[in-house]
Amino acid sequence: IRGGGNISLTGTGTTEFSDNNTYIGNTTIGTGSTLNLLGGSQMAFSIGATGVNNGFFGAGILSLNGDLRLNLSGAGTTVGDSWNLVDIANLDETFGASFVVASSIAAVDFNESAGVWSINENGVDYEFSESTGNLSVVPEPGTYALLGGLLALGYVMVRRRR
Repeated sequence: IRGGGNISLTGTGTTEFSDNNTYIGNTTIGTGSTLNLLGGSQMAFSIGATGVNNGFFGAGILSLNGDLRLNLSGAGTTVGDSWNLVDIANLDETFGASFVVASSIAAVDFNESAGVWSINENGVDYEFSESTGNLSVVPEPGTYALLGGLLALGYVMVRRRR
């Protein structure tokens, strides 16, 4: 599927997306409908300013076995920016064994650890969480280490005064 516009699945039945789907509209899966993103297929996501993106929404069933291919070239870069890609609160979703999150710019996959997919693209750290369905800009790991070090130093300084 290519182009713009939105897709709404209504009624009962199963729809399967295969191949390289490059349309960047929203996909709404109605109650009673099922959407399968097949293994080996791709779904394009255009990520803009915080909250500006296409995604999977609705109250139906979503089975993700293919790739979510994210275009981050216009994405926000401020820590805390976020985008809802999969409406976890309302969809009955599964992330299959062949599910992958990848960048369309860098043409590489995100790194996955326990359902959290991460990548550093253009000097910005992004994470997609399967548990929330959100993509977010997160602080660099070095920022956490620096904060931890400062807290430890502060603790030592307080202890020395006593």
